[in-house]
Amino acid sequence: MGIEALNTTDGWIDERNAIYKRRRDKVLKALKSIGLHVDPPKASLYIWARIPEGYTSASLTEKLLEEGNIVVTPGSGYGQYGEGYIRLSLTIADDLLEKGLEQMAGLSI
Repeated sequence: MGIEALNTTDGWIDERNAIYKRRRDKVLKALKSIGLHVDPPKASLYIWARIPEGYTSASLTEKLLEEGNIVVTPGSGYGQYGEGYIRLSLTIADDLLEKGLEQMAGLSI
């Protein structure tokens, strides 16, 4: 596996970067459209979104799971400075990401 990684062309890396950039841009647009504040990450496979007032990161995570079948990670799981945020992954398939964003838009957050 290590040798293959050394022999892999930069084209593969460029393709992966393009996929994650496309997913990132899609998530940022969707989250902003439902009123969540998000600072665009410069290089990450995750999006950190500020949660709306009236929620904890755990309570919003629970609502998304129970009402929308959407799995995100509560920021509180990353310590005291993570509270107030949820973390979304860009590593899932495009169709599942799109479905989750559509379901999230349909919820009252």
